[in-house]
Amino acid sequence: MNQCENHSGPAGPSPQLPVQAPLLTPGRAGIPLVLILLAGLAIRLAYLYELQEHPDFQIPMYFQVDMGFIDNSAMDHAQNARAMLHLPPIEPRFERNIVWRHNPGNPQLRPPLYTVFLSVLYFILGDSQFGVRLAQMLLGLGSALLGYFLGVKLYNRGAGLLMAGFMAFYWPFIIYEANLHEPVLVIFCSLLFLNAALWWQRRPGRGRAFGMGLACGFYTIASAAVILFLPVLLCWTLWVLRSAEIHHRPVYETDTGAALPQRRGWKRLFIQAAFVLVAFFMPILPVTLLNYQESGRFVLNSFGQGITLYIGNQPESRGYLHGADDLLDEYLGDGYKDLRVDEKVARIDDWWRWAALARQAVREQILEHPGWFLKLCLKRAALFWTPREISQNITEYADRLFSRTLYRIPGNFAVVFALFMVGLFDFLISSLTRLFSRGRTPETREEYLNRAGYVLILLLILVWYAPFPFLWISAHFRAPILPAVAAFAVLACCKILYYFKTRRWGPAIMGAAVAIQIAVALYLMPVSYDDDIQTWLYFRTQHYAKHKAPEKALAIAERVIERAPDHLFARRIHAQALLDAGKKEEALAAYEQLLPDLKDKVLAADAAEVIGLLQREFGNNSAAREAFLQTLQHGPNRPVALHGLGNIAFENGNHQEAVRYLEQALQLEPTNSNTWFLLGMARSAAGDTARAEEAYREGMRVDPKDVWPVIGLANLLAAAGRKDEACTLYEHALSLDPKNAQARQGHEEHCAKPPPPNPPN
Repeated sequence: MNQCENHSGPAGPSPQLPVQAPLLTPGRAGIPLVLILLAGLAIRLAYLYELQEHPDFQIPMYFQVDMGFIDNSAMDHAQNARAMLHLPPIEPRFERNIVWRHNPGNPQLRPPLYTVFLSVLYFILGDSQFGVRLAQMLLGLGSALLGYFLGVKLYNRGAGLLMAGFMAFYWPFIIYEANLHEPVLVIFCSLLFLNAALWWQRRPGRGRAFGMGLACGFYTIASAAVILFLPVLLCWTLWVLRSAEIHHRPVYETDTGAALPQRRGWKRLFIQAAFVLVAFFMPILPVTLLNYQESGRFVLNSFGQGITLYIGNQPESRGYLHGADDLLDEYLGDGYKDLRVDEKVARIDDWWRWAALARQAVREQILEHPGWFLKLCLKRAALFWTPREISQNITEYADRLFSRTLYRIPGNFAVVFALFMVGLFDFLISSLTRLFSRGRTPETREEYLNRAGYVLILLLILVWYAPFPFLWISAHFRAPILPAVAAFAVLACCKILYYFKTRRWGPAIMGAAVAIQIAVALYLMPVSYDDDIQTWLYFRTQHYAKHKAPEKALAIAERVIERAPDHLFARRIHAQALLDAGKKEEALAAYEQLLPDLKDKVLAADAAEVIGLLQREFGNNSAAREAFLQTLQHGPNRPVALHGLGNIAFENGNHQEAVRYLEQALQLEPTNSNTWFLLGMARSAAGDTARAEEAYREGMRVDPKDVWPVIGLANLLAAAGRKDEACTLYEHALSLDPKNAQARQGHEEHCAKPPPPNPPN
């Protein structure tokens, strides 16, 4: 806690300490904290209620392969645990879209903590997506509370409230809490670890050192990259203890709680570091043993990093996620090329061999193209910090954009990053000033603790960030480090406020101006979310198409059009959804508005063709003809448009023109019996009865169940006096469609034998 919290001014001349408002006592700080948590809970419950309106979407969609893998694996673990305890199995309440799951006999592919956490929820709650998400949202509020405690330890109670507000209201956190993915638990573990580290830092002791190492160990089995932080943590631990000894600070504590200000030497320092090290591996050891028991291989935590390295550095990599289909096809063979990605990976029989193949492939790619690899790493290093708020696995930007609850919740990474940079600059300048003025301006214990705490957070950010320039960028990899980034952003807010209160106008105005300039620059940086909106909408409309629910597809398309009115794919889906729902006049208007904006010739031809068909249905032959001609301008090989033009020409009496269009259509689609029927009519009307008969017979051949070529041929033969053949065809037509009025009428006119009676209704 800051020593100046109960004073009206700073304890010393250092700018590192803030002015704490004397009214913000622990009791008074608790009131806004409770209000923040209650407001955060209300938002989460509203969003959860909204999700319950679309329960099918709570299960991972087809593109969310990693989420599906976690979900399936957790459900399998829960079912196995219930079977071991002779409990009833969990009754599935949702159809799983993804088939991929943990393959028994392999080590853990992903860090297992979240999968275990989810399996425990399934074990207790059953297949309750509502219960799982509610538990995760409560965990998110726990992260907000831990954020408050972290801010208090780092700076003061005001900083704690800012941290709690950020964790409670920053909308990506709420999105992740509602998804079956790891970030919600990784974020909680990161805050738990940072609190444990600063708790130890204030009064180092063996028990607290053990707790700090234990928290970091759990953090590691939630996110494998954290193991890189272990040596850094040990060095930070020794630095904190050694610095305290050199300055004779009373920070040591015995088991009885007595302070020991005297210097203790390196032996005691290494003993506490050893406690951290031993505690760190205690949560990891069961995972390592489980991996060995299951696979016979030594895998400390998980082994998917080589595959991740290949995914980010295969020949087609551009900095973002790109699927590993080529290598999957090489591993599985050509027989599985048409499967979905999750279906392919589910057929990998030996993930260890697959990982070795991926490592070998990426090693060859990097060694053969070192310049390409270096440029790609530099690109990803910059992409990690862009104001892109989405994940290619979860599309959380679209989830928020189309949510009634989260749409108006403020939150932009450009602002967070701008304040982070200001806080980081201020911290570095203050630290350098302290370094060069050591001896002239004594550093208080509170200043020292604050500085050491921020050093730890900065090191965590750097170590977390270090692997990603070599992999690929996705926002759910950035999300777990957001609390650490926010700690510096909160520092910037507190310091700017402190400078204003102490009338230090220069640094106050400069800090605010720099933050505004960075935020505006990032905000204006062009970032497109078109792909994410398209992915989000495509799979949801496909889901409703699969379940034959066009009204639901239309409702979701209308919501997307409302929030993204200029998105071309959304407008196409909306027009198609109107058509599927039977709202043909509205669909026609939507397609006519869409057509001029379509630059892709294939898409423009599709839209013009639909317009032509709808205009035909409404009896507007002239408008339909213009639409079909426009279709052919964009794509000349369009049999439907050619058929439509032939039909219009026939109805207008232009029989030779009709024959020309219909023959062109049949060159592209020779199996369309209806086009053969219409061609027979056009040739017959043009006087070419011999070729008309050929057309009818070909229509009968390509589709023996189509009654119209049969009727056309029967009418042609009857008009030519070949009544025996015609009657046989009329009877055949009636056998195909007993209620067909034209077949019955032709039989009555040309055949002496009465036709078979109509079947009873």
